[in-house]
Amino acid sequence: MATYAIDTKSTFTAVFLMATGPRNKFGSQEQDVNAAGEKKWEVQASVLFVPEYGMKAQSDILSVTVTGADPGQGIDPGTPIEFVNLRLGIVAPEASDTGKGLRVRGGKAYYQATGIRPVSAAARKAADAA
Repeated sequence: MATYAIDTKSTFTAVFLMATGPRNKFGSQEQDVNAAGEKKWEVQASVLFVPEYGMKAQSDILSVTVTGADPGQGIDPGTPIEFVNLRLGIVAPEASDTGKGLRVRGGKAYYQATGIRPVSAAARKAADAA
């Protein structure tokens, strides 16, 4: 399984923070952590893709996993943001016979980033200094 770096400036014309919250372990109310023990957070963002020639712009909601401290602390919903080191991965599809026929699991895209920051120049300087 591989992950791919996303050139956000060439992919999105706008990204807005919708919400952040703990990413829970599957089927649990307990917050998930990575192998290093850092907490996982889920960032929900509304994105507007750069339109392809002759087509109208398309929008979507991305759910991006970020580890460490709460990435949305101090950033209000609706704020234009950028993802730091945004990556795309794809869960490898697996086929299994359930007795009722072949079932395929996986093959889904997921997003990870090392952080988020507001887009304004003053806020970016403050985030870089921290």
